[in-house]
Amino acid sequence: MQLDAHFAINNSNYIRITVPNLPEKDNDIFAPTQVLHPLDIATTTYFEESNEIILYQDVLNDTVYTLYYTIEIVSSKKFHLPNHITPGMVGYFFNELRTDFQNQDTRWLNYYRVWSKRSIQTLLYNMNDTVYLEISPAYPWEHVEPKPDEHYIPFEEFMQSYKPYVLQEIPHETLVQWRDTSYRLLQSLIGEKEIPSRQQILDID
Repeated sequence: MQLDAHFAINNSNYIRITVPNLPEKDNDIFAPTQVLHPLDIATTTYFEESNEIILYQDVLNDTVYTLYYTIEIVSSKKFHLPNHITPGMVGYFFNELRTDFQNQDTRWLNYYRVWSKRSIQTLLYNMNDTVYLEISPAYPWEHVEPKPDEHYIPFEEFMQSYKPYVLQEIPHETLVQWRDTSYRLLQSLIGEKEIPSRQQILDID
């Protein structure tokens, strides 16, 4: 592996960001080389004992930056989720808001979503002074027509059976370790001058 970064949750659970060696390695724009590049394609995976979930596959720079950005937002406690939302149900309301975005203020979605792809979303949020990692299903046909070989599920049925894949409490010291690791990775990828300060991140509204 050219990159194998671990973000531990406990002794058996962790998130792993990897970039393979040549010839398996890919780059978004350039021909891949033996040197790690910000636009190399990284795979982000959640591991839990014998179970694993692919969370994201995209350019390395964006993958690490969104993690760092969200950690700074969450640890600042500047923004707050609506009071009626309970731990483990943030993804549920993400799905509701994303399908009704014209009638809702959805800005707060971006504060807590680390990674998102068609059918899965990774969320990090602070609730009652506890930080949670929530990995939850996303409605895959929000703006996409079903493929011929897909088993289509109407949105209402999808929401009735909704359940997060993962809900984990993240201790403060673990969150600090994640922030420091992601910051060091960004330093090596884009340089310290290109990393926004915490104040710049929090000045978003």
